[in-house]
Amino acid sequence: MRKVVEKSFLSVLIAAIYGMSAVCFAQNAGNDEASLRGKWTFEGITAFEGNVQQAFSLDDLCCELPTEMDIRQDEIAFGWKGRTSTAQYYSIVIGSSMCVSICTEWKIAENKLLLLWTQDIDGDEPRLFNMTATYKLN
Repeated sequence: MRKVVEKSFLSVLIAAIYGMSAVCFAQNAGNDEASLRGKWTFEGITAFEGNVQQAFSLDDLCCELPTEMDIRQDEIAFGWKGRTSTAQYYSIVIGSSMCVSICTEWKIAENKLLLLWTQDIDGDEPRLFNMTATYKLN
């Protein structure tokens, strides 16, 4: 549990340093925290740079996202390739934000948990990179 919390804290710190705007605290209509409860299995990632879709996978991500999440009222059990960990619910879920290895905005649509992450990319022409990790409810 301590490693998950440390990784989450480090990811939040890195995100703040590089100007990532991933945390949105406005609660989404119809996405109350009770709707998060259940066992979720990773399904896929979509990524866009500007409005152009990019090929992207878990291996391309700077941090490791869990392949499974069993979200209960007071704790979350995470599953990765060959290992598991648990953390207190309220240290991971803060309003409409969920901080796993990166902080994302969460949303539920059609029995799918969507973790939405946006990063500002600096350069000659500033642009946005948007990633959505999709989990299905088992």
